[in-house]
Amino acid sequence: MSIKTATLRMPQKRSYVRNTGYRRPAKSKAAASSPGFKIKEIVSTALALVFLAIGIWASIEVRSVANEVAKLKEVHERLAAENTALTTRLESTTKTKELEKMGRRLGLHPPKENQIIYLK
Repeated sequence: MSIKTATLRMPQKRSYVRNTGYRRPAKSKAAASSPGFKIKEIVSTALALVFLAIGIWASIEVRSVANEVAKLKEVHERLAAENTALTTRLESTTKTKELEKMGRRLGLHPPKENQIIYLK
């Protein structure tokens, strides 16, 4: 047996694409150094920016509505206190004795018998 017969031959790697003689044009140095963005990257970045903008806008709106609610609560409390004060004042002025005192201060007197008319 000779040395040649004992050697195993390994198959060579061959390209599965047939060599047609066409070569891609070489990229220039400027084109090779500039990053090439794909459509998917641009769309996903744009969508992320849109969602970020919507999130910021919603946050601002929530804060402004919360401020309005706080101001309206203060107004409600103030009006409720004013309503309570006016209600107590109305109750005190519509009492019979209080009305008689106010009438005497204004110079009024009770009606005479001929000034009273009864309705049937």
